[in-house]
Amino acid sequence: MEGWRGSFEDCFKWEVGNGKDILFWEDNWLGYGSLKNRFPRLFSIFVNKEVSLSECGTWDNNVWAWRLNWRKGNFVWEESLARRLIEVLLGLSPALEYEDI
Repeated sequence: MEGWRGSFEDCFKWEVGNGKDILFWEDNWLGYGSLKNRFPRLFSIFVNKEVSLSECGTWDNNVWAWRLNWRKGNFVWEESLARRLIEVLLGLSPALEYEDI
């Protein structure tokens, strides 16, 4: 049922709150499907594939900083993919004030 789950759930988008209920790679929280499908190679080398959005960064002086953990050193072409991912994430952050919807 995994194929059905992905196609069905990609039709819905999370509204990001604190990021605790949203799976960073699996859920559609950016509006165009999962990051797992958009960046399959990065997903394959990520340390914790079931990490929540809130666990992928930290607040530092009221500024969200993404902290993505790879299981190995990246090849040059993987670094290019990682930069593209960071470009997608720029300006996005969880909000401490409310829950995910």
